[in-house]
Amino acid sequence: MARPLKINGTSGLKEMTDTELDGICYLLRVAYAAQVNGGGNGSLNVGGAGTVIGSAADTSSTRVTASQGRNYSGAADYPATPALGTETDNTYSYKQVQTVPSFPSAATLDADAYMIINGTSGIRVANTAAHFYDEILAQTIVDMRTGDQVGTYKVQGSTPGTGWVDKGAFFVDSTYLATSTVKLWLKTSATASAVTLPVELNSTSGIRESSGTFNQNHSMIQNILLPALTRRISNGNLVYSVAAATAGTNRGVFTDTKITTSTTTSGFSNPTYTRTSTPSGAAVVQSTFYFNLA
Repeated sequence: MARPLKINGTSGLKEMTDTELDGICYLLRVAYAAQVNGGGNGSLNVGGAGTVIGSAADTSSTRVTASQGRNYSGAADYPATPALGTETDNTYSYKQVQTVPSFPSAATLDADAYMIINGTSGIRVANTAAHFYDEILAQTIVDMRTGDQVGTYKVQGSTPGTGWVDKGAFFVDSTYLATSTVKLWLKTSATASAVTLPVELNSTSGIRESSGTFNQNHSMIQNILLPALTRRISNGNLVYSVAAATAGTNRGVFTDTKITTSTTTSGFSNPTYTRTSTPSGAAVVQSTFYFNLA
């Protein structure tokens, strides 16, 4: 493993600590959140383009009327009470944009990557997927799954709290009497960690601290670490699913419910007798869906 180098005031070049790496990991999560929020790689949608990650059907019961003409025979004139009808109000198809960018070119790596101490070649530019994953991407993904969750989604009816952006309806559960909406939420920010400047290779001044404002828009984040993180989708990281069971990290549960009991009313309009079954009472869960993050 090879950590990014920093300039230490008393001992020259030194590898960053876990705490110092947290600052870079946080900025990377914010950059990924912005990419996803704009509908880019890793983003979710309902019924649009991308790879299907699951589906969910919203069903409900319907009112049914049975009729029978007057028979003048002395037998029962009213028809038998009909069973409630059923319908599928909507079927939601969930998709994720799972295309990934190319690995940064050698020229981009030389221009924008950070410096490391390599066991066989001394100080050099980090230039392999393993370099980025071992020290930055792995921890970033852990924080996205179970830490501050910046850059990831949840589904629930109301806001999960500060830093979450409403991305619209994800599932609407309709019954004969009411509807309830589950929304998709994206975490775009949290409490920022302090940033320690990494060391980079400059074509004119050699090894130096990264220049400019070091934030989520810095070239090291945008040109090196964000593409490298996005490419982890091909490894099964940061991939979502909607399924009948929990798999990976659960990020919300929603249900399709339906009213299964009814109220019966009778009517007569000569020469026709009617009986009507109308959905009434509490809705009962028909299907449970789990929103999962790998």
